[in-house]
Formats: sequence, structure tokens, C-alpha cells
Amino acid sequence: MKPPVSASPPPSLVAYELESGTVLFIHDLQRVSRLPVLSAAEHDVLVLLLDGHDTRGISDARGTSPRTTANQVASIFKKLGVGSRAELAAKVLTTHRR
Repeated sequence: MKPPVSASPPPSLVAYELESGTVLFIHDLQRVSRLPVLSAAEHDVLVLLLDGHDTRGISDARGTSPRTTANQVASIFKKLGVGSRAELAAKVLTTHRR
């Protein structure tokens, strides 16, 4: 995962250039009302989840154990009230709709 790109998205979005070269705009969860704040580590995991990485891929990319990654994924799911990666993507990518 590369750091946020310098494109100028709307203030509630953060742009990430994925390994595939695709630029992904996701909601800055700290700026979107009615959503819990994720830790910096959870936010990094979220971006990798949205890029399609599995638990092993995320742990390899971040240099953490698969167990730590699984715990962070579970924490993200709990904070955002979702039960699957697909549901997570749908919620994060459509949060701006009220």
C-alpha cells in the first residue's frame, strides 16, 4: 500500500493508490459522523482489506502476525457493525449517503 496520493479529493475522502495502480477514494472515518474512529493501524488494515488482501497478505504487508491482523479485522468489523468483508466495503464506500 502506498501512502495517500496527492490528488485533491473532497475533504471527507482520502485517496490511496493501490498496488494495482488504481486510486481508491475512501471516507476518512474520523471525519464522517456517526461512525466510530478507527486506530491508525485499523485504518491501514481497512485500506488493505478494500484492496482485496487476505489476512496473510495484510500481515505480510504490515509486518505483523496473522493473529494481530485477524484481531484488527475483528475490531474493525465490530466498530463498524459488519459481519463480512463485502459488507464492510459496502458500508465504507457508501457512508457519505445519509
